[in-house]
Amino acid sequence: MEPNSPKKIQFAVPLFQSQIAPEAAEQLGLCRSQIRKRRPTPASLVILNEHNPP
Repeated sequence: MEPNSPKKIQFAVPLFQSQIAPEAAEQLGLCRSQIRKRRPTPASLVILNEHNPP
């Protein structure tokens, strides 16, 4: 496994899509719980904005 594996890129790309499936949102919620609210990444901020519209 090289550090520059395409899996990382493939995982990061869908996070920036404006249209996100509820299933993906649940998975991202699980991922965020593992991070333990360190620093909100741009991707998580976009997801939060999409999930809770102003």
